[in-house]
This record gives sequence, structure tokens and C-alpha cells, in this order.
Amino acid sequence: MTPRRLISALIILGTFGLTGCTSPVQSEPGLLYSGPAGSAEPVAYLVGSGEGSPWPLTTFPFAIDGLRVPNALERWNIPMLIRAKPQTITAEFRAGTYFARAELDLEPEVAKQYVLHFALDAPYLKSATACEFWIAETDSNKTVSLVARAKIQQIPH
Repeated sequence: MTPRRLISALIILGTFGLTGCTSPVQSEPGLLYSGPAGSAEPVAYLVGSGEGSPWPLTTFPFAIDGLRVPNALERWNIPMLIRAKPQTITAEFRAGTYFARAELDLEPEVAKQYVLHFALDAPYLKSATACEFWIAETDSNKTVSLVARAKIQQIPH
């Protein structure tokens, strides 16, 4: 095997390995989201939310405009830079071995901070069947997206 092919094979294996760690659903390796690159581009901020019950319950931006956010679960509570333009946010809820995912449309304003919220359809995770997601502007707590509902599922092994 040539050195070039060996490097390509290692990159592909690394991509598949990372995909399995960050996503509960097996997915095609795809492009990763990269926030705004230059200071001239208008930006806003987006952060997930969580609760500490017997298990940590969190929601976070899994993808933006179809591009997966790297290390999204690990960085759920760290505000991320996003472009201040209309975009589709794929929100994911995670609690132990359970997850739900839905898409929300967001038209962020420059320099504003937004937070992903979630609510379960039951008071306890074991009896919940669905999760609702929405986005609010942090300062006013005003909801700026429609509410999306998704079925809670077990992470496939």
C-alpha cells in the first residue's frame, strides 16, 4: 500500500470512528459545520440547555443547515458562533441511552444569543414518548422558532 493510500485509509477510518462516537444514529460521513470564519461576517450565538435529574438531560445543536456540529454533545453548554442569516438547526435531545431529533428554522439577529429548549411529554423520562424543541432569544426569553416535536428513541447499538 502506498503512503498516500495508507493516509487516505486512516482518514476514512478516523471519520467512521468519530461518526459512531458523536451520533446515536448511524449516518453517512458528511461535512462538518464550521462557524463564521472572518470577523466581517455578521454573527449570533447558539447554545443548548440541560437539566440535572437522575440522568443529565440535554439538548444541543446537532447540525446546522445539514452540516454536523463537531463534538456537539460534549459542548452542549458552550455558546457557538453561528451566521446571522436564516438557517435550519437540527436539535438533538439526549438522556442516557435515549434521544430525539428535530429541525427548527432560525433567523438570528446580529450579536444576539439564542438557546435551544426542550420539554418532555411526561414528567419522567421512562414514561416520555416525545420531546418538543424550540429556540428562544436569551435576553428576552422570547420564542423565535416554531415548536417541533420528535419521538424519543433508544440509541441503536
